[in-house]
This record gives sequence, C-alpha cells and structure tokens, in this order.
Amino acid sequence: MKEVKYNCFICGKPIKSDNFSVEHIILNGIGGKLRSKNLICKQCNNELGSNSDVALSESLSFYTDMLQVKKDRDNDHNQVMIDENGHEIIVEDAGNKLKLRRPYFNKEVLGGEKRYHIVVKNKEELRKYLAGQVRAGEITQEQMDEVMSKAKMTKQRPRLNIQTCVLEEAFPSIIKSAVDYYIECFHRTEDIKHLIPYLKGEKDCKEVLNLIVFDQLPYTDNPNEITHMIHLEGTAKTGVLYALMEYYSIYTYVVFLKENYSGPYINVTYCYDVINNVEVKRDFSLSVDRKWIADYKEYFEKKQNTLFAATEKRANRIMGIWQKKEREKLLGDIVNKAFAKHPDGCLITPEIYNQLVNDIIVGLEEYFVG
Repeated sequence: MKEVKYNCFICGKPIKSDNFSVEHIILNGIGGKLRSKNLICKQCNNELGSNSDVALSESLSFYTDMLQVKKDRDNDHNQVMIDENGHEIIVEDAGNKLKLRRPYFNKEVLGGEKRYHIVVKNKEELRKYLAGQVRAGEITQEQMDEVMSKAKMTKQRPRLNIQTCVLEEAFPSIIKSAVDYYIECFHRTEDIKHLIPYLKGEKDCKEVLNLIVFDQLPYTDNPNEITHMIHLEGTAKTGVLYALMEYYSIYTYVVFLKENYSGPYINVTYCYDVINNVEVKRDFSLSVDRKWIADYKEYFEKKQNTLFAATEKRANRIMGIWQKKEREKLLGDIVNKAFAKHPDGCLITPEIYNQLVNDIIVGLEEYFVG
C-alpha cells in the first residue's frame, strides 16, 4: 500500500514527525473534536498565531461555558462580558467568579485640578499604575503614598451584558476552519492558496466571508441538539466552491473557498452535537454563488425582523437546554448531599430512607422558595 505524503498548505514543506502540528479543524476552545496532523507544519502554525482563534473562542464563550461544553484540554480563552461602565469582565466558574480583565484609568482636568478615576483588581495593580505616573512626572511620590494609604478595595457585582456577535478579529479563524476541512477531505492545496493572505490578516476577510441568518434552515435539525457544522459544496454549474460554517446552531457563515470552480461535484458535511458529544449525520444541498449572496442581502434588508426572530428562537432553544442541564445538576447535587450523610454501602433502613426523602425535599424547597 502506497504511503500518503502530506505537505503544509501554507509553505508546501513535507509534514514529518519532527515538524507536524495538531490542528483542531473546529477549535478546541468551543468543543471541537475534529483534528488533524496533516494540514500545517509547526513553524507556519506558530507564525499564524492564535489571536483570531482566541477571538472566536471568546466571542462564543458565553455558550461554551453556559452549556459546559467538553474540550480536549483546558480553555484557551476567557469568557468576557461587558459591565454597565463598558469594562471587560472575565467570567469564571459559571458566573460565580468575576474579575476585571485589565485596569481602567481616566484622567480629567477641572479648574486646573487633575482628577483620576481608577478601576483595578487589587492594590498591587494600583501601585504599579501610580508608580508609572510618578515616573512620568504626573504626580509626586508623596501623592502616590497618600493615595495608597487611603485606597480601599470594594467588592462590586456589576451588571453584565452578553457578547452576542462574533468579532471581526475572529474571521480569519472561521476561514481557516473551512480551509482545514477542505484540505483534510481532498488534499488539494492549490485550490485555496489565494486564501492564505486572509488567514494572515493581510486582506479583508469580508471579501470571502458572509454572515447568513436563515429564517428556514436548509436542513432538518433536532431540537435536542446544539451543533457545530462545516458543509462543503462545489459544482461546475455554479462555478463556486464554498463552505457553510455553523457554530452553536446560531451563527452561520458562508466562506467562498474558490470561484471559477470547474472540478467534480462536492457535497460533504461534518456536524458535531456538543450537548450529546456525538457526530451527527446531516445531508442537504444549497446552491450558493455571488448572486445568491446579493439576493440574500437584499432579502435581509426587507426581512430583518423575521430573520432576527428566527435567530432568537434558536437562542431560546439553547437557553431551554441549559435550564434543563442546570435542573439535572441541581437535583444531582441535592441527592448526593443527602446520601453523603450516610456511609457508602450502609443498609438503607426505614429511618434512613425517610431522612433521605426529607433532606431531598428540603433541598428542593430551598431552591424553589429561597
């Protein structure tokens, strides 16, 4: 059997045991399981950097963390939300732990007097900022010492707003996933060479990437599934090879992989349900070209309310699944707490049984009443 040899789709060098890089075709940070060692060499992967991947992970982090999506390794992103003052807040432990992402400083001059408004995580961060102001000649050492002596840290529970759009900084990552999957399936790197400048941030990704909001999905979905999807389709009839990218059954993008396409008919779909952690079979066809995109944009202008209502419905479905998971977790915690009072393997007497029932009822009452 002839050995298959792979080349890095960016530099063209052979991929070997000493230079391969494990590439998550759908990001690990959002629960992606599809990965390959045959796409990109370690050097090119390092040169691409991770900024766009992190931006995509953070844009989708609300759903990732809310649904407790399983990943192959620890998060490579933060769940970031915005408080009422416009400050970025990192959310950890399902909202139980909040911390300021970076310090915020504002200086204003009123009647010749300088006033500083400073928001920091701790006194050490405050000290570093004030020391910088001393070095810059903005304040004296005595003034810094006075501020430090009077400074008091107060705990705040800010009102947070969910990040509901995917940042433009994430667009190269979306295109890269589409390219990765195409090469993994067909190994035709020459078809996508023109897309490399988009992956490197050298060209405007919106030239080849379009957000799509469906009022009617082109496939039959299951209300109990939340999916990431890559759908590749290409035909000489339309002259277009494209990828339809879906994240959390809400965000959908069309990526034009190749125009003036004259190759064989392609229709391949990878779909993964992040709730049940299984690959899902999904068969459909959608004829997409530049005219289709132009018609869609015109339709979008006329039917924005309808399209946003469809998106809201899909978002509410995710919230419903989350609430169900939370109820199941709550019940499990209450039952485990009740059983923890008794040794493992002990005989369940009528007295112990009645106590277990009572403890579970009390736990449920505390949740629903208190």
